[in-house]
Amino acid sequence: MIVFLVLAFSQPYISKKQQTVTKKKSVAIYIDNSFSMRAQPQKGTQLDVALMAAKKTTDAFPDDMTFSLITNDGTEQNLSKQEFHDALQKIDFSSGVRTLPKIVNDFLSVKNNTDLFIISDFQKNFAKLQHLPKDSTHEFYFIPLESQKTGNISIDSCWIENPVNTPSEAVSLHFSVSNFLQNTTTTIPVKLFINDSLKAITKVSFDKKTQAQGTFHFLNPDTKEVIGKLQITDYPISFDNELLFTYPLKNKFHILAYCPDAGGYIDKFFENDSHFIYQLRNLTNPDYTNINNFDFLIINGFKILPDGLIQIIKQFLSKGRNVLFVPAFDGETNSYNQLFSIFHLAK
Repeated sequence: MIVFLVLAFSQPYISKKQQTVTKKKSVAIYIDNSFSMRAQPQKGTQLDVALMAAKKTTDAFPDDMTFSLITNDGTEQNLSKQEFHDALQKIDFSSGVRTLPKIVNDFLSVKNNTDLFIISDFQKNFAKLQHLPKDSTHEFYFIPLESQKTGNISIDSCWIENPVNTPSEAVSLHFSVSNFLQNTTTTIPVKLFINDSLKAITKVSFDKKTQAQGTFHFLNPDTKEVIGKLQITDYPISFDNELLFTYPLKNKFHILAYCPDAGGYIDKFFENDSHFIYQLRNLTNPDYTNINNFDFLIINGFKILPDGLIQIIKQFLSKGRNVLFVPAFDGETNSYNQLFSIFHLAK
């Protein structure tokens, strides 16, 4: 059974009948300590309100009751009331993510004769009420926390147009910023940092729109990689004010292609571009040497993938590099599925 409780300044009300039932039970309390709980209703944060609600909830039960404390960081079980109160003092915001169905499923898998209180702001991506498991043997008490609408602006993504990036080359970095408070007009500065140095500042404007885009134009540094950061200033929700990115810089990119015969159109694609050093290998006499010297691997046109080649692909990807797989028109599905299953891809 699911019960929604309205949190006021008094303790949650638990009837005498419910108290009689719960005398033989322990109680589990989930406290949402995700970053969205940084919102500030009046005083403090939503997390402060949640901690107070949790304490008041435990105060409504007898002193000999045992409690479990669940957060996005884990679970502490078999706590006395005082131990539970002490544990509350250690809770801080967490980057961990748990959805309500996940919390309930985990609870049902290990708990017996226990009720569950859930204290959260019930964000849409958390609640997912339609996916809750059906259960009639436990009682679930949902305590939603309400707050004033808080505007939030976040940096969503960034991307570059150049498929290959070399030192001292001009590059355009595009980015997208979202405004989660609709029908507002505002302009904010966006800062670009490259290798820990402020590179440029631009502005984006929201004219009653929820998304805006901008572009930075700059020269790549004369280094082996770019470590970049986009930054805005937005309050009180600040965990999404920065977006980190990185990409390698090389004068030449080494491409290795495995083909059952001549590379055909793939050869023509790379042969006239000075950025690429292209090497073609066929499998008549397999050569798997010096794989780590290449930046990109192409597997093109095999009807059946040799076992040795599948292991090469696995090794190559484990080093954070990229692979292009081009299946043959009449390829063997079972052979391809052997490769896909290693990486848990759809067959």
